[in-house]
Amino acid sequence: MTKPRSVIGAKLVELGLEAVMVVFAVLIALAVQEWSDDRQMSEFADRARAAVLAEARANLEELQTTSAGLLQRQESLRVALQDGDLAALGGNVGFTLPEISAAAWRAAQVSQAAPYVDYDWMIQVARRYEVYDLYRTVQD
Repeated sequence: MTKPRSVIGAKLVELGLEAVMVVFAVLIALAVQEWSDDRQMSEFADRARAAVLAEARANLEELQTTSAGLLQRQESLRVALQDGDLAALGGNVGFTLPEISAAAWRAAQVSQAAPYVDYDWMIQVARRYEVYDLYRTVQD
């Protein structure tokens, strides 16, 4: 016994609606997942940016802390050279150079957070770290 065409047609419509609903549900789930991933990456980018700013503040503090000693040592050397009496230095010409860190900056650059950080801000920070790189080269 064969089913009438109206029953088969009704079943096809029902299956079609279910398929559309499944596709719609999958698309909604994918959109929600994309939104969640985007939000997490934005939060990660904020943490990376905060770490770079904290590192920059620490580097500035390190430069300020050691600059007084460097200026003092420079003045001692100037006076000794001017007087022609290097013995006045007592054989100690050593000085402490600041320790500049770039760990947070390098980590932020290679992380997945980089595309989520403001481009203009990244350029400004990159310029400052170029100076740090130059300083490290001279220090080495």
